[in-house]
Amino acid sequence: MYMRGSKALRAELNALESRVSDDAFIPGLRTLEEKHELYASIRAADLKVGVFRQDGDVVIPDEPIRPKRSLIIFLGVALGGLLGGLFAVVRAVQKRRASYA
Repeated sequence: MYMRGSKALRAELNALESRVSDDAFIPGLRTLEEKHELYASIRAADLKVGVFRQDGDVVIPDEPIRPKRSLIIFLGVALGGLLGGLFAVVRAVQKRRASYA
């Protein structure tokens, strides 16, 4: 580099000092520009974004919410009985068809 002479070095120094933008020396610049274009293209009006506002105090229940065991057991027995009955009817129909054949 020093073999070029002092005039060439001064000219290069002047060119570097007069440079307006350092874009070529920023690592990952293209990725940052792509992200900027993406975020700049998103419009809040298109997303129908609203501001959240809490009107009152947060109310914590006195008792924890628990599953209703009696309802779950009743529905389980009822659905199990219906499915078992349906299975028995289908099985009986299959046996009756097999005996006619």
